Amino acid sequence: MSATFIQRLQHEHAEVAGSLPAGVASGVRRAAALQRAVETGLPGLRDDAWRYTNLRPVEKARVAPALALDDATILAGATPLLPAPLLGFTRFVFVNGHFAATLSADPGSLTGGTLQALADVGGVDSSDADPLLAASADERFAWLNEAFATDAARLTVQGELQVELLFITLPSPDGGASYPRLEVHAAPRARLTLVERHLGGGGPAAMAAASVQVHLGVQAVVEHYRLQACASDAVFLDSLLATLDADAAYTLSQLNLGGASARNSVRIRLAGERSQLTVNGMSLADGKRVLDTTFQVEHVGRNTASQQLLRAIANDQSGIGFNSRVEVGASAGGADSRQSLKGLIGGTGAEVNLRPQLEIFTDEVKASHGATTGALDENTLFYLLSRGLDPVTARKLLEWAFIEDVMRCITLPDLRRQVELATVDRLGNAAAREALL
Repeated sequence: MSATFIQRLQHEHAEVAGSLPAGVASGVRRAAALQRAVETGLPGLRDDAWRYTNLRPVEKARVAPALALDDATILAGATPLLPAPLLGFTRFVFVNGHFAATLSADPGSLTGGTLQALADVGGVDSSDADPLLAASADERFAWLNEAFATDAARLTVQGELQVELLFITLPSPDGGASYPRLEVHAAPRARLTLVERHLGGGGPAAMAAASVQVHLGVQAVVEHYRLQACASDAVFLDSLLATLDADAAYTLSQLNLGGASARNSVRIRLAGERSQLTVNGMSLADGKRVLDTTFQVEHVGRNTASQQLLRAIANDQSGIGFNSRVEVGASAGGADSRQSLKGLIGGTGAEVNLRPQLEIFTDEVKASHGATTGALDENTLFYLLSRGLDPVTARKLLEWAFIEDVMRCITLPDLRRQVELATVDRLGNAAAREALL
């Protein structure tokens, strides 16, 4: 991190520290997070875990949080970005890191759980909830979020719940950044289906640094869909930390469609016996966009299981990174881990970097991993061309087939249709869009 950026980071925090709500994080926690961010700095070229991330825009961005917008500005700017509601889901919206009541359901309307906007919980530190996994240098932008966050959504689930959370970034007069923040606490035997979307982000207020923490109690079941569809000139930095207790089951679908430069840092700890994790990931990039995602899965409890299905398509001169690291600890006898990473390169200047990694400290384990990267199969392409398809349509249909195994993992029909339409728009697949409509 350059000295200039460090000075600006400290200066901007000093400017706003007195106005940041204690309900989100206490002043002591914010100061400690800022200190860790300053000491650790931005990753350099020699930092292997960040070698495929484009952080140049971060050094120039304003890091102080954007000012809260008035209701009229929120309605005018955010309403066009809102997707159609999902049947059976309760929707809550945050704009530039602040709860937007005018676009959200009444938090008191939930049955089976509660949602709090922590900025409204005066003087209550968010650490009062059950413990969450602490961020490390691999998720260092979570420290930036804790230092600057203006609000947070705390979702507590006791029964069965379906919730949709939208985090929208709009241009702010002061050019400040957005800090989406989410805590999910699933009680023992709770069941949650959560759809989390990140939208907007174009223009002067283009940087968003999100922090999500998830804790699954004993036998809790959480199905978590995360869709990043920010504007093509946005900078999106994201940290997800999750802990699973015994017999918990967590399904995470991580879908990256937007952003000029985006980084997802995901670390999931299978702490309890027989806990299970399923990850489905997809990244699509074109132009000169750079999307980088790291998954770190820690098997701690006995007889735990994890499965990762990751797909990437890079066109033009874009770059995509998928780094999947699985660590099976000495206490994790009987663990089962599977990784499948595939990348498709659609341009002479495009780049896909896939890195499956396994570190095993016990003999009692089943593990497999594989990674393949390449261009479209020429024989299959020739077959489609020989059947009368034009080259562009043939390539786009093959790209669609390449990511279909991720699409079929979206079990919610309304959401799957929305994701499919967003995907064909990103791929420029007119034939697939016509078929869907």
